[in-house]
Amino acid sequence: MTLLLAGVTGATISLIVILSDASDWYDGVYASHTGGPDFFLWVFLIAAQIALSLVLLIPTLRTVRPLFRRSNPRHRPTLLIYLLSLSSLVMVFVFSTVFFFAPDFHIDIPFFTSRILMLNLISFSVILAAATGGWLVYFALEDDVLLRPTRASLDHFVELRLQLNGLLWTVGLILGASIIGMAGLRNAVIVFNNDASTFPGQYLFIYGAFFSGLLALAYLPIHRRALTVGRALRDQLLPMPSEGNWTSMAEWNSNRKALEESLSLDLSANSSARTVAAILTPLIGSLIGLLLQR
Repeated sequence: MTLLLAGVTGATISLIVILSDASDWYDGVYASHTGGPDFFLWVFLIAAQIALSLVLLIPTLRTVRPLFRRSNPRHRPTLLIYLLSLSSLVMVFVFSTVFFFAPDFHIDIPFFTSRILMLNLISFSVILAAATGGWLVYFALEDDVLLRPTRASLDHFVELRLQLNGLLWTVGLILGASIIGMAGLRNAVIVFNNDASTFPGQYLFIYGAFFSGLLALAYLPIHRRALTVGRALRDQLLPMPSEGNWTSMAEWNSNRKALEESLSLDLSANSSARTVAAILTPLIGSLIGLLLQR
């Protein structure tokens, strides 16, 4: 019920931001041509994007809040610097492409660019929450697992890995949805201006490639930390037997392999494919968007 309410709230916010004053401008904007369907397709796509963002915010907060409460205060400055750096990089990229390097595309809707940026800021806030959770997992891997290794650490390590995967997919899905929404916006702009050059399809690919690359750069250090901590935990809980007989070595190898699988250290094809798919979701979204182009 909570997730449904969050989704309805997100869609409602989008419709209010875009259409609350539509009676003042819609006829003037679209009366002269048949751009209405493309415009309302974009409205649907961005409403779905914001709905998805608020739906994913609920499990994200359920993950991040306990991690934050348990985190060591000495990590807070590092976390703040990371979030400020990430926000600055994204804002520089978005504002430079929107206001400086992008073609002069427009739709005669009051504060059109501001409305788009406002809605996407909601999605970006959820992404920042998920990114915060990712780095809290990074800190917890060492503080909670490596410094105090016990048998209970196994369950905690597996839980942290699952949380990390969930946060990764949250970011990937929101970014993918936002780029598909951009594809809908592109169609609406092209129809309004009757000129495909006003919003080239290359911009979809640029956004998809940028955010997939940024997601990979943000995730890989946490993934490497997880592998390092997991291997150290494996070696501490299952050290090599002192006796070199074949029976004890065979048993040790069998237990070691089982432990690696439970800790997701084996990097199987399935787990690797899921991770790569999550990272490439923004780029996949841009390719899907290109299929929708006019």
